[in-house]
Amino acid sequence: MTALRFHIFFSLLTVSAFVFAQSQPMLIVSPMEGTQSNAAVKAIVSELQKSNKVGLVSDQEVLNFANQYSTNQKPTSSKEAYEFFQQGKLAYQNLDIENSVDYFRKAERLYKDTLWDEESFNAYRTTKFQLAQSFLALNRYDEAQIQMNEVMLLDPDRNEKKLSSKFYSPQVRKLYQDVFEEFQNKEKGDVILQSDPQGASVFLDGKKIGVTPASIKNIPVGKHYFRFTKNGFEDHFNEQFIVVGENRIESRLQSSSLTSKDAYFTTLDPSQTIEENRRAFLDELGLALGGDIFLFLTPLSGKVQGQLYDQRSQELSPQIQGKTPAELVEKLLRFLGPDGYVVSRDDVSQSALVQKDNIEIPNEKPELSTTAPKQPSTSSENKITKKWWFWPAVGVVVIGAGAGMYAGGVFDQGVSSSTLVTEIP
Repeated sequence: MTALRFHIFFSLLTVSAFVFAQSQPMLIVSPMEGTQSNAAVKAIVSELQKSNKVGLVSDQEVLNFANQYSTNQKPTSSKEAYEFFQQGKLAYQNLDIENSVDYFRKAERLYKDTLWDEESFNAYRTTKFQLAQSFLALNRYDEAQIQMNEVMLLDPDRNEKKLSSKFYSPQVRKLYQDVFEEFQNKEKGDVILQSDPQGASVFLDGKKIGVTPASIKNIPVGKHYFRFTKNGFEDHFNEQFIVVGENRIESRLQSSSLTSKDAYFTTLDPSQTIEENRRAFLDELGLALGGDIFLFLTPLSGKVQGQLYDQRSQELSPQIQGKTPAELVEKLLRFLGPDGYVVSRDDVSQSALVQKDNIEIPNEKPELSTTAPKQPSTSSENKITKKWWFWPAVGVVVIGAGAGMYAGGVFDQGVSSSTLVTEIP
């Protein structure tokens, strides 16, 4: 028990140390294209490395992520869909069939929005199979047959002619066998696949089938899902109804080069709201590389304009210009508070900023804009957490509480203490 008390107390100290460490956030410097721009970014990074106020994420990691972002964009398996599926299975086992149908329907709709690779298609097909069983239990044979037909349609290569009698009822086994035999004689179509540019990998219902130009024969008639993917280009995903005879599918791929990502890294007026697709990109980038703050950069004539964006508080600094990397970095870092959060112009005293280098700060009444102004936060929590004293105070409270609990023997509990265990799919 003494060892347990020591372990918990040590954990509290570790949490406190982590809290204090938040005062030095990790900074992601946005890339800029062009020989001169790349040199400017390197010079800015060099100046930032001299500061002890921020840590830096590797610029090469940022470039790699940006270049691969589009080809890596894909729906992720839905946790909510999985939870509905599990609730449906439980309801089915408890003979609550009506509710099982409702849960499986919800899971089916959510899984359809995440179709991408073979794993996601497997989840989708399994949900449809469970729906077929539930409909059979309710004597809704036509609906059960529709679901079983789609199971076959999305996996025509299956070779299980019969289901095991150990796991499935006679009604389910008969339905499966009837649909299986029907598919052996089902009308089929051929598909010719082309892409611009050529050389794209093609996936049919989650399974890779070749590289364009390509042709596929004997595809069961009905709705199928095709995905075209090629390095350097955005993936193209579409639904296609295959008919008897020859079908042609052409895909024009859009470039996913860094040029198309420039808009994600440029500075913007602090009164503007960051667009949702840009925010999603920055969220993924920050999460993948462990970044807290972004340094947006925009090349101007003879100088560079920079801006800090705090991903945690979504605070934007003013747009700052500097004739030299050292000048730009010095001005920008003044908008980084002692707690490691970006502060806006309203949170920084004019006297501390307007000095001989004459930092450009927006007027109190900005010009009219067609873009909706950013709404001020009504939460007092964000303001409090940005105060320099907040996190040190939290650390002191945590350490004090831990010490008090340790001294008071609060940790001396028996093995009867309950533990909550959760499963994440």
